[in-house]
Amino acid sequence: VLQKTFAAGMAQNKLICRMLDTGIHQSTPYLQCTSEEALMELPLTPLGQYVAMAPGYDWKEVQVPDFDRSLLPLNALVSQLLSARSSSYTSTITNQGDKSPQTKYGQQSKDETASKLSSSGIALFKNGLTALYREVVRRIIREPYPQSWDGGPEVQEFIARCNDRGVPTAAIRKVDVKRIEVNMGIGRGSAAARRVAADSLNTLYPRADAQGQQIINYNIAAAYSGAALAREVFPPKQGLRPPQDLEDANTENSAISAMAKLSLPQSVVVLPTQNHSIHLESHLGYMGQVNQLIEQQQMPLAVAVPILEAELDHAEKHMELLDPTSPNKGTYLSDLNQIRQVVTNGAKQIFAEQAKMQREAQHNGPQSMQPENENASADGQPANAAQSPNAAVLTQAAETEQKLKDSHVDMALRIASSQKKDAREDALTAAKIQAMGLPPGAVP
Repeated sequence: VLQKTFAAGMAQNKLICRMLDTGIHQSTPYLQCTSEEALMELPLTPLGQYVAMAPGYDWKEVQVPDFDRSLLPLNALVSQLLSARSSSYTSTITNQGDKSPQTKYGQQSKDETASKLSSSGIALFKNGLTALYREVVRRIIREPYPQSWDGGPEVQEFIARCNDRGVPTAAIRKVDVKRIEVNMGIGRGSAAARRVAADSLNTLYPRADAQGQQIINYNIAAAYSGAALAREVFPPKQGLRPPQDLEDANTENSAISAMAKLSLPQSVVVLPTQNHSIHLESHLGYMGQVNQLIEQQQMPLAVAVPILEAELDHAEKHMELLDPTSPNKGTYLSDLNQIRQVVTNGAKQIFAEQAKMQREAQHNGPQSMQPENENASADGQPANAAQSPNAAVLTQAAETEQKLKDSHVDMALRIASSQKKDAREDALTAAKIQAMGLPPGAVP
């Protein structure tokens, strides 16, 4: 690198010296004498706060070449040449003296310009850094490396730390130095490029699941304030992938359906930390299945409408907490409107049937409420009032009761499984705290 940069460095040194000399020359006052006698006299005589000039002298203005058109552009060219030959990793940020207010997109554009890295500069920097690391490792693993050499205590401490973690010294001696490579992280070492990459991930935030959103938040915070603060603001969380949210949403569907059938108030809480897209898809799918059963006349409206109404109320709460930039927001709103129409029309139909039955009961008496096939026997005689109910009605009632019991059992099993999982996680955390020697109540 020194061989490549020597000529440019010497040229830059000459330019800097010329700029200094010219600046001193330009800032020096010059006096011009009009006669030989004036050279023998003192030109300036201080008189208190004034200075008297002897006769025969006059101020002389010296013309100096313009720096902006000569030395400064040449110095910038030489600096660029020196930067290219010295494998500069990041480009120089210009316009540092610009104090004008910038918009968000203007600042992002400047950051993108400042973070652009040439492929040749990256290759030169990475190759040199790789060679440096290989040489460092080659010297560390050589045997012997006594403490009297430069870096000897640090090498011995490194080997001792590896031995404490279960890495034998023989394995350290057998490291393949030629396979050592430098890994480039986000931004490739450039802070501006890392911020630009992190801000670009923000456009994918609505499409990511809960864990993906957590990773995006962590990377953005780490790009601006460092990894330590990012871990404090967005600590890693377990169980955020869609299978867990999907399982929770299916459990909520069973619970809401069971409470609606028993005419109990809906008490399933919507949490802000849930993945609302996954929950909405599950609830909308379940409501679509109930609506299909209504169309196929496999579920009466009196049973289906309360379930749909409770599910709709729960789904609308998820909709309120959904990210406004979610690409599926329009689809969710359209599906909820269709379910709302089904609930409204079904409720009106149930109310109309109940009103009709009440009018018939008031006009004809209780006997009019009985089905026509129960008013007379097969031979035309009136049927007995104590006659047994219809077998189809009894079968449907038994099936409904059995389904309700199955849902209760399934709900109890899910609750027991969740409690068992929580107890296992608590036991693992307690064992971890005990193994780390932390005081009670501390977080590992």
